[in-house]
Amino acid sequence: PLLPLRDRRPAPHQPLAFPMELTRGGPGEPGGSHPPERRVDRPRIESAVREVLVALGEDPEREGLRGTPRRGAEAYAFLFTGLGEDPAGHLDVGSQEEHREMVLVRDIPLHSLCEHHLMPFVGKAHVGYIPDGKVVGLSKLARLVEGYARRPQLQERLTTQVAEASTRGWALVAPSSSWRPNTCA
Repeated sequence: PLLPLRDRRPAPHQPLAFPMELTRGGPGEPGGSHPPERRVDRPRIESAVREVLVALGEDPEREGLRGTPRRGAEAYAFLFTGLGEDPAGHLDVGSQEEHREMVLVRDIPLHSLCEHHLMPFVGKAHVGYIPDGKVVGLSKLARLVEGYARRPQLQERLTTQVAEASTRGWALVAPSSSWRPNTCA
């Protein structure tokens, strides 16, 4: 069932904001993969993308832009999937091993959006740790990075979040190249 928030539009002078409740589905229902406090309101994002196109002087109904608001909403829902998960949870799965040498995964692809202007930054992260009686699969380290990257982010915060995800003696090097407007702080 749809909740009332989905069809509520703000007055023209009010800013758009992401809702803090579900707009479709419910706990355990199809379409409810995000926790209720982080459910993405795709129709509202679609409306906002349409408004941006109009504000830029474009016609959202012209052939090249038809469907762009829907595709934009799908893209934002994908790019911000990290908001609906606890990336550190990927480290809960592992096995007991007496391995005590550093485990290092290099060149993990990193794609995120700077929180100041929602502009992309990309690069590669390198994550390593020294096991303390438990090892995690190498893919879990990549999922950890991806989970924190798929949210509005700062490179510095991303580094800290990955490093603090565990107390296992982590090391993280996250070099990245980025494209940001000169106004990013």
